[in-house]
This record gives sequence, C-alpha cells and structure tokens, in this order.
Amino acid sequence: MNRPRSAISPKDTSTKMKPPVQNIRVSQRGKEALQRLKNRTGIPNWNVLCRWAVSASLAMETSPPRWIAQEESNIDMDWKTFAGDQADILSALIYQSAEMHGESKPEALPVFFRAHLERGINAIQNVRKLSDIAEISP
Repeated sequence: MNRPRSAISPKDTSTKMKPPVQNIRVSQRGKEALQRLKNRTGIPNWNVLCRWAVSASLAMETSPPRWIAQEESNIDMDWKTFAGDQADILSALIYQSAEMHGESKPEALPVFFRAHLERGINAIQNVRKLSDIAEISP
C-alpha cells in the first residue's frame, strides 16, 4: 500500500512554532562569562554558547530564579540567530518549562526565558573544554 508523502518536508520553514521571545539580550556579567568560555573552548559564536546555556538550564528540574535586570551588554540577537535550525525544538522546550513552572502567560515568557539564559550561563561558565559540556549535570 502506498502511503502519501508528507506535505511538509524537513526543511520546510512555513510551519515554525512561534518563538517565546523575539530578541535575546545578555547581561554584562553574562557576556564576561561567555567571553571566558569562548576563549577556553574556541567556540566563536555567541548564539551557540547561549543555546548551550539555555539547554543546560532547561535540563534542571527547578524553575530558574527570577531574573533581576542588570547592566546590559552589547550581545543582542534575534530568535532566528539564537535558535538556528533548532528553533522549534527550543521553543517547545521553553513553552513546556514555562507551563510546568506556572509561567505560561505570554507576557511572562520573555522574563522566564531570560532567567533560563542567565542561569544557564552561570551553569556552564566554568567549562574548560568542549567535552566538559556533556558532563554538566543539573
């Protein structure tokens, strides 16, 4: 029996999930930690390091502590740059975490996301080499 092929190809971008935030900003303290991490790991792109940070925070069972506004750095990227080809997966994970921790209102998502980003930066800031990323335990 021939099954119809899916109308959506893996590279089809027309079905993208709505991102939880449009722009991603990093605190000055976070930037300094990421800069040290860039130097140690050789990873040149802020977006990759920020994705690792958010992923590390999302892996933790607890809700991130409320983010308190701090001095902003000049690291500013849009969601597409931050998430890359993992945009839908990251969106789904952030929405799931927000729902799980009672932060699912649309107006709460940017602050909740920022809390994950900053907590994640703190969690990965002492990584010495790429292989250590896998060793981070929540």
